[in-house]
Amino acid sequence: MEPTLVRVPREIIAQAGGNAMAEPLYFGEYYDVPPITEYTAKVRRLLKMTLTPFEAGLKETYRWYLRHRKPRTAGFEFDDKLLGMVRAASPVTV
Repeated sequence: MEPTLVRVPREIIAQAGGNAMAEPLYFGEYYDVPPITEYTAKVRRLLKMTLTPFEAGLKETYRWYLRHRKPRTAGFEFDDKLLGMVRAASPVTV
């Protein structure tokens, strides 16, 4: 059976009490956060520093995460609640 992907808008997650920083976490946690872009020329010029390239920083962050992460303590009850809210609010399409 193929999984069905469902988009749950951040507003519904917040309304249900979901949080990207603390329990109840929701599956995807940060995947729906808009990208953060920064203009860095002034930082480099004023602080005379070299910034870490994005890909290298991402790899370093992931390695840190693997060493320091805490296992998810909650089950998927909150995720099930969100899916139920979305199903109730939208017509079923196949």
